[in-house]
Amino acid sequence: MIAETALALVLLSGSGLMIRNFERLQRRALGSEAHHLLMVQITPALTTYPPGATRARLLERILEKAQSVPGGTGRAKSQQ
Repeated sequence: MIAETALALVLLSGSGLMIRNFERLQRRALGSEAHHLLMVQITPALTTYPPGATRARLLERILEKAQSVPGGTGRAKSQQ
């Protein structure tokens, strides 16, 4: 009975420490700010914009248009 109570106390205190660490991790700054961030996923039609130069030109045009929007501080693109 005493061993079971001691084990329960060890497990309870360990879970309390783990919960406190998770709370600290949630409040910690990760180095990048996600405020005022806009992400867009574009899937052009394969028949109209086949992979290659045509699709690359489309993405460049979209990025140029995004760069002309006032108030933005940075733009980027990523392809998969």
